[in-house]
Amino acid sequence: YSLPAVSGWVGSDITAGILSTRMNEREELSLLLDIGTNGEIVIGNSDWLVSASASAGPALEGASVDCGMRAEAGAIEKMYVENGAIEYRTIDNKRPKGICGSGIIDAVAVLLEQGLINRSGVFVDEERPRVEIVDGLKRYIIADGKETGVGHPVYISESDIENVITAKAAIFAAMKILLRRLDLTFVDIQRFCIAGAFGSYINIEHAVAIGLIPDIERNRFEFVGNTSIKGAKVVAFYKEALYKIEKIREDTTYYDLMGANDYVEEFQKAMFLPHTDIELFHGSVSRA
Repeated sequence: YSLPAVSGWVGSDITAGILSTRMNEREELSLLLDIGTNGEIVIGNSDWLVSASASAGPALEGASVDCGMRAEAGAIEKMYVENGAIEYRTIDNKRPKGICGSGIIDAVAVLLEQGLINRSGVFVDEERPRVEIVDGLKRYIIADGKETGVGHPVYISESDIENVITAKAAIFAAMKILLRRLDLTFVDIQRFCIAGAFGSYINIEHAVAIGLIPDIERNRFEFVGNTSIKGAKVVAFYKEALYKIEKIREDTTYYDLMGANDYVEEFQKAMFLPHTDIELFHGSVSRA
């Protein structure tokens, strides 16, 4: 069987995600965010479901980033500040070979927090330690060639950061528009499910700091992992689940952001760290 899709841009990974999170069976209002090349979003509960898709690009998955890689042994998966120094951790504690999605989000947040980049993602001072210019492009050296297992440094450049900002802006703008159409705000979301290949590993505080996800109460966030695979497994084992997922497809409305005149405006507002409207990310509860 091939699982049913909602539309051309909201595929069977989302119907599988709705099935595995059971958001279609719960009274509380949920938002499912599947972070990938397309940022796919579903909002709803047992009464209704509305979906949308934003073309985010592959930066948050490690592609379109110079030293990006999949989440496998040797990938830098975490960056943090300890005793005033920027540190990192790799998967399986192997020598670094590159940086994966969770590490990329951390990198941008930490560089912003430490004042190495400004809210536009531009390095503010090339004289800072580990900041260098190569071919006219500034970059931060996370691990030098002596530390890595690939013979060259692992770094994040201004171009990489720009790709990350573009990706997160597309996703955040899509969520804002969909909520606006439903006459809701982020405060109304009682359960915020984060899915995707690295949906169990991102640092919530860092994801909020760069404006990828809203500044709401942290206990509302739920990591649900790769829900497309989880949903497919459920259907493979239980034929009844196939009927359920067909009904999910029928009950889910698709909203095409291409027809939203205000999407470009929201996208442009989100092209800063964390956002043009800093009040959206001030405090524990968003004022969206």
